[in-house]
Amino acid sequence: MAIVTLPLPIQLINGQVADGGQVQTDLNAIASNVNANAAKNGVNNDITSLTALTSVVSGLSITGASLLNCSFASGSIVGTTIDSTSTGVTQAPGTSTTQLATTAFVVAQAFSGVLPALAAPTGASLIGNNPSGGVTGTTVQAAINQIANAPTGIQSFIVNGDMAIDQEHGGSATTQAANGAIAYPVDQWAMTNTRTNGTTLVGQQIASPLTGYRNALRITNTTAGASVAADNITVSQPVEGINLANLSWGTASAQSIRVNFIASSTVAGNYAIALRNAAANRSYCHLVALTSTPTRFSFVIVGDTSGTWTTAASVGLFFGFDLGSGSTFQTSTLDAWQAGNFFAATTGTKVSGTGGAQLTITGVDIRPGTLDKPFEQMPIPVQLIECQRYFQFIKGQLAGFTSAGTANSYNASLPVQMRPTPVSTFVDGAINTNCTSSVVTVIDSGTYQFSCTGSSSAGFIGAARHSFNSRML
Repeated sequence: MAIVTLPLPIQLINGQVADGGQVQTDLNAIASNVNANAAKNGVNNDITSLTALTSVVSGLSITGASLLNCSFASGSIVGTTIDSTSTGVTQAPGTSTTQLATTAFVVAQAFSGVLPALAAPTGASLIGNNPSGGVTGTTVQAAINQIANAPTGIQSFIVNGDMAIDQEHGGSATTQAANGAIAYPVDQWAMTNTRTNGTTLVGQQIASPLTGYRNALRITNTTAGASVAADNITVSQPVEGINLANLSWGTASAQSIRVNFIASSTVAGNYAIALRNAAANRSYCHLVALTSTPTRFSFVIVGDTSGTWTTAASVGLFFGFDLGSGSTFQTSTLDAWQAGNFFAATTGTKVSGTGGAQLTITGVDIRPGTLDKPFEQMPIPVQLIECQRYFQFIKGQLAGFTSAGTANSYNASLPVQMRPTPVSTFVDGAINTNCTSSVVTVIDSGTYQFSCTGSSSAGFIGAARHSFNSRML
C-alpha cells in the first residue's frame, strides 16, 4: 500500500482534527494490515476507495480512486471516477476557466445568448408559465418549435399561394379553349393549353378542401385526348426575378429552396412539378404521387449553380404543374438540374388523358433555405396588394361642363404601383353622356390619364372600368 505524507494538522473523518504525528503512525499500521490482507486475497496494494471523507485540504493528490460522498476544497484528482450524485459549485454564465462545469451551468450558458430572459430558469419555463420552475426537455423543444414555426418576415416567392384572390372572375369558372390564349383562373396562376385536338381546360377558385387554407384552384380537363410532341399543357406561376436575388442562382453560392404545396387528383398517379429559368434552358423536374385525398408535399431543391437567372422586374423562374405536355418537354432526369426546357416527366400521369379529370392545388409556398415551415396565410388586404402589382381594375369617372371638341382629362395614381409597364384595356361600365368614349392612357407603372372629348356644349359624364395588366405571361 502506498502511503502519502499528509500536511499537518489535517481534518479527517467527520471533521475531527487529529495530531499529525499520531495520524501518520496510525496510517502506517493500517497500511501494514491492508498489505498483508491484500496479499492473501490477490488485491493490489493501493487504496482504491475513500468513503464519507468530509474534507481534504490542498496538497493531496488522488489517482485512480473511487470517491463516494466526499468534499474537496482543492487539490488534484487524476483519472478518478466521481459518481453521478456528486455536486459542485455552479459558475456564472460567461465563466471561461478550467473549472468543472455543472449541468446547471451548461443550460444557463446555452440560453444566455439565445434567450437572455430565460438564462436563469427560476420559476418560468421557456413558453408560458411553469409552476414547478426550471427548464425541461419539453419546454426547450416547445421553444424550438415555436421559433421554427414563427413568421419569418421573409414571405414566400409565390404570390397568392392559397388561391384566395381572384380579381378577374370573382370565383367564376374560367374556360381555356384548345390552343387559346393564356388564362388566369385566379390571380398569378396561368393555364397554358397549346393543344390542337380540341381539349378544353376549366379553372376555378373553390373553397379549400382542408382547414387552415382559404381557397384552392381546381383545373378540370373536359375531353380526353393524346398529346402531341409540342403540346404545352400546364398550370404555372411566373416568379418575378427581383424577389430571387438573394438565392444567387447561376453562381457557386446558389442557395437551396424548400417547396411546399397541397395537391390532389381524381386520377391517381405520379405528377410532374417543374422549375425553369426565364430563358427556358435550365430545368428541374420532380414527381409527386397524387390521389383523390388532398396531401401536403414538402421537398428541398438545391440551388442551380449554372445558367442565367434573371433578378430584374421580369420572369425569374417558372414554377408549375404538368397537365399533359408532349414529348418535346418531357424528361426522364428527375430531382436534378439539367440543361433544356423540360417541365414534364416521361413517366408522369396526365390529367389531359382522362375526360373530366381534375387537379386541385393550394398552399403553394417556395422559400429560401431548407426549413420546413407551415404555410403563412397573409391578410387579404396584403395579399391583394401583392396581386395588384401584376393586375388590377380602375373605375374612372369624369364629369362637368364641356363644349363640342373640348378634351377633358385628369391624371391619377394607381392604388398599387405595378411592374413596368402595364397595358390598359376597357372592360365595362361605359357612360358617355355628351362626350365620346372614355380613354385611359398609361403614363408609367404608377400613373394613368383618364379622358373624354365633349360632343356638345352641355354638362357631360364620362365613365368606364379598365383593367391594368402587367403580368409576365
